[in-house]
Amino acid sequence: MSVLAAFAGRRAQREVVDGPEARPPERGLEQLLGVRRQRLERLERERREVRAHWRALRLALRETRQRWRAALCDAEEDWRKAQGQFFGMLGTSGQFRSARQAYQDRRDEAGALRLACREHAAGARSAGRDFFAVRRRVGEARLRQEKLTMLRDALRLAEVKGEA
Repeated sequence: MSVLAAFAGRRAQREVVDGPEARPPERGLEQLLGVRRQRLERLERERREVRAHWRALRLALRETRQRWRAALCDAEEDWRKAQGQFFGMLGTSGQFRSARQAYQDRRDEAGALRLACREHAAGARSAGRDFFAVRRRVGEARLRQEKLTMLRDALRLAEVKGEA
């Protein structure tokens, strides 16, 4: 008998196990929870960025509106002064015409500021819609995360009860 033949003999049979082998713990749900948690964090970061952008646009709109209102009030105040001087016989008709032209110019500037306000308002409305859309997605993601966490906890509880 050769040396190789001695080692090539019958294989040993496995010993029969009395009970079922312990299954390795399921990691799929934990991995899914981890991925969903990362996605939720990314969505929340996006929500914060969109909200900051929306706030900045609203602030710019507010400042533009204040400039527009101030320009309109200043123009009307100067016009009233010019009218008062003219009707009080304190100024000439040339001064009155130049004051009227200045009033019209300032009113046109206020009109340009009003158009800028409308543009800012449209941008702010759009950013607001974006914010609320992202906010809704974050809420839905939180709800899904909570459901998965409850499912995981229920499975763990079932395993503990099954082992006891």
